[in-house]
Amino acid sequence: MSVRPSFTSAVAAKAWDDHFAEVDRLLAQAGLSDTGLGDDLRRQLHDRFLAEPGEREPPRLQAAMGRVGRPADRLREELAKAMLDRGSRTGHPVTIALGLWHALFTSTREALLAAAFGLGYVVVIGLMVLALLKPILFRNSGLVRDPAGQLSLGTVTEYSGSTEVLGWWTIPIGLGLGAVLYLALTLLLRLSRSR
Repeated sequence: MSVRPSFTSAVAAKAWDDHFAEVDRLLAQAGLSDTGLGDDLRRQLHDRFLAEPGEREPPRLQAAMGRVGRPADRLREELAKAMLDRGSRTGHPVTIALGLWHALFTSTREALLAAAFGLGYVVVIGLMVLALLKPILFRNSGLVRDPAGQLSLGTVTEYSGSTEVLGWWTIPIGLGLGAVLYLALTLLLRLSRSR
């Protein structure tokens, strides 16, 4: 059951509603709306508000909110776990990205794992973007060999003496390799979540 103080101040009532609108949005985003976390957070803030000294409601509520912390910070661990679990099962890139973002601000172990997976997904995005840029920057993107014979993957600003090695094969290779890496990373993420 949802708990809410009987505010006499419209300012305090609006601050409460805004605070829990963010809580509800974050919980819905993570698929945690039905877990009772929202009600637990409401009870915590309600109790903290009642314990605050003073007469005026807005400063008491602000002080209570300052003590319990921002919703995103209080829910960070649950959001990361739920989003990474769901994202690793569905393969949905936005859910995975949000889960990795939240995991960066939890424990050191989770932050290091999130950073490693985040770096892997950045490589995937780079391969896909490079493949999609090929039709626009044909001679300047792909696998490029400079005059000294050194190979580099990416785009070059000047094309003096460099040759692009793969040609149009950059598109299927980049997209295919990106897709395989994405699936492999997502599978590894799922395996890491099951431990």
